[in-house]
Amino acid sequence: MSIFLFLEIQDPPVVELLSSIKDIFSEKPKTSPLHITVRGPYKNVPDEKSLERLWSIIQGEGVLLSGIRSFEFKNKKYIYIQSQSKAIRKIWWKSDYPIFKYGFNPHITLYEGTLAKANKIESFLKNEKLEFFCHNISLRLYVSGQPDLFGDVYRELHYEKVSVQTFNVLTQPYRWEPGIIERARLLKNELNFI
Repeated sequence: MSIFLFLEIQDPPVVELLSSIKDIFSEKPKTSPLHITVRGPYKNVPDEKSLERLWSIIQGEGVLLSGIRSFEFKNKKYIYIQSQSKAIRKIWWKSDYPIFKYGFNPHITLYEGTLAKANKIESFLKNEKLEFFCHNISLRLYVSGQPDLFGDVYRELHYEKVSVQTFNVLTQPYRWEPGIIERARLLKNELNFI
């Protein structure tokens, strides 16, 4: 059992779009929410005071999701969208991936799988030029359970803080081309032959 602190994106259009993309390309069902892992794994549940301090740092901040990147690990390729926020850097702590060794790379994983499929998915997503500025975020504690038939299970623990803010934005805070889901499904059909 490992305990993590997730920064969840909760802007409905972003969650719907990115979750749909993950579902279309996923090789196994995902049970975790759309998130950036910002802390963990913890050995024990952090105390409420520590969590409140972290929330006070991130509250009211926005997160920019922009730029498709990838990395390879253990014969798999991971495709992700980069996440940018000064506040994330302030609360970041990942004992398995220290910054001095691995750098600072907050992201939301969109696909993990074989190299051949991942290369095509990465190219597709880069061409789509996805960009989102999100203000509706939450911090939630999760514990990863034993893998079951559906993969890792994430169970929400006692802590949750949600920030929903309305901003008068002169431009649209989200950018994607209409028809992306249909194009993703067509690519998925092509990938079934790889």
